[in-house]
Amino acid sequence: IPKADRGKKGLLYGKKPEYFEGYESVIQALLSDGFELHSTCKDSTAKNCSFPPEVIRHNDLNPDEFAQLMKEFSFILGFKKPEGSPSPLVAISYGVTFLNPLRKSGGRDTQHKALSRLGFPYTYAVDLGNKTQVVQAAEWASKYRFSSYVPPQFGVESLVSRMSSLVEDDSLCLCPNLKFCSEKPGFDSDANLFCEKNLT
Repeated sequence: IPKADRGKKGLLYGKKPEYFEGYESVIQALLSDGFELHSTCKDSTAKNCSFPPEVIRHNDLNPDEFAQLMKEFSFILGFKKPEGSPSPLVAISYGVTFLNPLRKSGGRDTQHKALSRLGFPYTYAVDLGNKTQVVQAAEWASKYRFSSYVPPQFGVESLVSRMSSLVEDDSLCLCPNLKFCSEKPGFDSDANLFCEKNLT
């Protein structure tokens, strides 16, 4: 994916209206600073996504459409939920910086813990209670571009290695759970012997 100047464009990350409640001033600060903001939030029967009219809405995107949309942004801004979603990883693979919100002001835990150690220019930990910090991180994301990045632990080789270790280690197949072992002592002596040695 070519490195590109994508301008001051970002995605407000999250599909549920409640994710954005209480953060109206952060969204307005970004708009006031000249950012073009997009959202994939969906209205529900109970709540609507109450964004300023300047926010561009995209509904019911399939994975390919979402990937194409990623090519337009310099950042996506999380709002603490959902936790551990793959979307920020997809974004980084398309050259989009993830603004990873702290779960508590002054804390260390972030929305996406697995990505919190990547740092500049792939992720920035931001305090959603600090509008100036969020706007500054968005400015940096727009200025300091990268083409694409997949952390090694999420790459194909790492996945193959993890799958191979599961397939090659037959202990998972040999050992039923402890309750099963205790209820069926004569079912499979090898499996029960393994359980007794390793799980008791």
